[in-house]
Amino acid sequence: LLEGTERKRKARRNWRNGFLKVTFRRYGAILAEFDKEGVDEDVKTRSKCVYRLGVLHYEEGEWPEACERFKEASKFRDRDHRMWRMYGKASIALFESLDAEDQNHTEGEPRDSTRHQHLEVAHKALHEAMKNAPMGVETFVGLPESFYELARLYERYGAFEGAMELLGKITEYFPHWKGYDEAMFRCVCVMKHLANLPGSPFRTLLEKCVEFCDSMMEERPEGNSKISNSEEFLLVYAQVCEREGSYMNGEKAKVAFQQAFEKRVEAGKADALEFNEGKRDDWKKWIDSPTTTLALARERVEQGYVTLAAELFQDTVATLSQRADRYRAMGIENPIDFDTLIDIAFNYARIQDMETAMHYAKQAYELKPFNPRIRGLLGSWDLEFHAFFKKQQDAAFGLQKIWRMRVWSAEYYQRHYEHCITTWETELRVHHWDFEIRSKLTYFKKHKWRGYMWELGMKQRHYKKCAKMFSKYKRHPFDLECRAEALELADHRLTPPEHSLKTLAAIFEEEHKSAGLMQRQYRRLCAARRIAALKDARKIEIEAMRQRRAWQIQCSWRQHYARVVTQARREHHAACLHLAKVLQKTFRAKQGAWHQLQRLQEEHRLEQERLAKEAGALKFQTIWRAYLARKLVKTW
Repeated sequence: LLEGTERKRKARRNWRNGFLKVTFRRYGAILAEFDKEGVDEDVKTRSKCVYRLGVLHYEEGEWPEACERFKEASKFRDRDHRMWRMYGKASIALFESLDAEDQNHTEGEPRDSTRHQHLEVAHKALHEAMKNAPMGVETFVGLPESFYELARLYERYGAFEGAMELLGKITEYFPHWKGYDEAMFRCVCVMKHLANLPGSPFRTLLEKCVEFCDSMMEERPEGNSKISNSEEFLLVYAQVCEREGSYMNGEKAKVAFQQAFEKRVEAGKADALEFNEGKRDDWKKWIDSPTTTLALARERVEQGYVTLAAELFQDTVATLSQRADRYRAMGIENPIDFDTLIDIAFNYARIQDMETAMHYAKQAYELKPFNPRIRGLLGSWDLEFHAFFKKQQDAAFGLQKIWRMRVWSAEYYQRHYEHCITTWETELRVHHWDFEIRSKLTYFKKHKWRGYMWELGMKQRHYKKCAKMFSKYKRHPFDLECRAEALELADHRLTPPEHSLKTLAAIFEEEHKSAGLMQRQYRRLCAARRIAALKDARKIEIEAMRQRRAWQIQCSWRQHYARVVTQARREHHAACLHLAKVLQKTFRAKQGAWHQLQRLQEEHRLEQERLAKEAGALKFQTIWRAYLARKLVKTW
């Protein structure tokens, strides 16, 4: 069953790939016709082709090509809200792909900073989509999704106030949208992050976060996502309640922390299992551990909650800073390792907090100043670091050039050349057939080794040909062409006398003699078998002739006997006919008297029945009259 399902999926995938190739080719041919000189351009057809190509590129994950096609389509379909929305989605996907490549960027030329322009293009496209959307039920249903996409865009670009405003509109005006809980949770994450910024209304934002979380935990009859039961929500709810400071919310935070700890234990997470000792307060040790906050932060990065990841990274750094004295006593100067600092810096860069990102990146640079990854990030984020790294590279290349010029003198070249030749000749004595050593000696010592190597190479090729021919002869020992080629190679001047091909001529001669003897013996045997077969055929012919004659005699006797029997049967049949006529006449006479007797008996029977019926009727009348007389007497 599984193999059949996999085959069906593979067939559907192959069909889709073929369909996409044909579609791309068809739309490309149409656009190529429009690009030719002298062809009248049909704007409607061209815009449709460009838009469909953009959609196909988007579905295949080809973001740059999709953005180019949608950009071209915007010149013809500037009022099409669907096109603008697809343009915004493609720009966001392209930015995310470039952002993911940044994490693995190594030292070299700085990355093109125009990748943030894709976010600006997405912002413009989504605004155009909402502005040009027609009034109708379809637009109203799709409006919260557009708001949510634009809010995610603002969050990625660091515009948290704008993201919170759009998410607030979703929670206020679209309570029945399928992604309502996700939008509300995003809004809580943004408000929680804004509360940590200096100058923000800390108390008001935290109270609003608690209010949103409480409303999410209430049961909604229309059904919602499982956000309110997830581990992420419980941890955010616990942190918000804990920072709010009231006694009631403090108790809620403890319960939420404990439930989140239990969920991670059930899921088998390593950070929770480490502190699971079966006690009631295990969650306190778990949440206070920097390894816990670090593991949670990396999980939030994978899930796309960059603001939550930034706060968890900050908690990890704060916890490790408080325990700095303990780590120094253990001989650890910086308890935060290099990879963690890189993750923290890159996460802050995702939300455009470049100052904090540069702070942690500089710390990572101090740990490993020559790591290509951190040098690539710093060079792409800061022009001063890029210029500094460029100077370092130029200085290193200059030193290498000077050192090479000093070391690789003509005398050193000659000594190195002679040493290499001596080394290769020594190795050739051990590995006589090594092709690489032979090539080097042929090239660098051609006046000595080229002719010798050419002769050896020719012999080597001839030996290989002889070996292949002998192997072919072993596989096809009675192939005439193969035997002729083998004899030709055996007579070649380069074939060594001890080679197996040299023995083939004597073997073939002995086989020829043996074959002649076998043929003569075989022919004799065939002749004897042929004579025996002819004798057997003659015997069979004589026996068949005897059988035919016996059958003729038997048939003549049967004909005579049949004539005698037929005559006797005719006479007997005539006598039987005469007797049958006499018997028939007698039977008919007797049969007439019998019929007359039966008719008289039938008449007598009918007469008796009539008399019996008359007597019965008279008796019934008498009885009935007596009954009536008695009944009449009773009435007197």
